[in-house]
This record gives sequence, C-alpha cells and structure tokens, in this order.
Amino acid sequence: MTYLMFEMSAWLLAAFVAGLLLGAWVGYACRSNTEDATPADDSESEDGVGGLGETTDTVEAGREADLVDEPDEPDEVDQSSVDESKNNLEMSDALEMESDVDHARPINLISEPVSGGDDLKKLKGVGPKLEKLLNGLGIYNFQQIADWQQKDVDWVNAQLAFSGRIEREDWVSQAKTLADGGTTEFAEREKKENQD
Repeated sequence: MTYLMFEMSAWLLAAFVAGLLLGAWVGYACRSNTEDATPADDSESEDGVGGLGETTDTVEAGREADLVDEPDEPDEVDQSSVDESKNNLEMSDALEMESDVDHARPINLISEPVSGGDDLKKLKGVGPKLEKLLNGLGIYNFQQIADWQQKDVDWVNAQLAFSGRIEREDWVSQAKTLADGGTTEFAEREKKENQD
C-alpha cells in the first residue's frame, strides 16, 4: 500500500514538473513573438529601410518612441465607477423601453375590478393564474381582446412576459368569436371538462 502511494506521488510530481516546464516554454515563446515583431524583409530598398521612404534613423526613433509611450502596466480603473455607469445605462434603457411600452398601452383597459367579466380561461393558453394577471391589467372581457391592434398585443406581451403567446394561441381571433356569442373548439372542450 505504501509502495503504491509512493509510486503515485512520484508520477504526480513528474506530471507537475512537466506542466511547469511546458508552461514556461509556451510563455517564453509567446513573449518573444510579441516583443520583437519586426518585418520579415529587412533588406533596404531604394526608398530607405522598409521601402516606404523610411530611413534607419526614422525606424529606430519609432521603436524608441514605442518603448517610451507604452506603459508597463495598464492604468487602474475604478471598478465602482464602471459598474455605476453600466447600471445608469441599463436603467436609462429600461426607462426608455418602459415609456415606449406605456405609450402603447391599450385604451380599452378597465381601471376598476369588474365582477361580471367574461371567463377568459375559455381562450386557449389562459389558465387561472394568467386570467388573474389579465384582470390585474384591466382586461376582463373578450371584446377588449377582440379590439386589440398589434401595438396593444405588444404591450400585453411585455406585461405578461409570455413573448409571442398571444399570437401563438391567436387570442384576438378567439376573443372575436367568443365576443360575438360564438364558441371555439377549445372553449367547448373546457366547458365539457368543467361539467364532468
């Protein structure tokens, strides 16, 4: 048992040393590639050193300027000010979206609770919780939903956080049928299930 532990420790130590050596070699290779990046063709042409009208003095001065101008370490950035700026930007975006959404608020919302509203659960995709949420927004009857334009649908979608559900389940068409006294296949199934 002790021999097995000793052998395992030796292999782990060997792997660790190999990893260190490999890491040092990769680090040296990367550092040497980025520090001394020079053009592949160092031969002089008619125009000067690099063929672009540069002289050796210009190239050397440029290299020295690069060494002087580049800081060794990046400037410290106050993370709290970055976070604050980010939060302010997100808040302004949210307020802008909210004002756009409020602007598109349907005009036929009911401000006070209605006791004799329609059973919105007859719409496919509307359950008890969603009906309560719709009522909280001021939507109590089928005619309100039947009168919706696309901007109204967008506003309600944004309030419910069920992106696209109104279109997927075709609430407006169902509501028109139900508001006119008709019935839908889903409403009939719900009625039958509630009777059983």
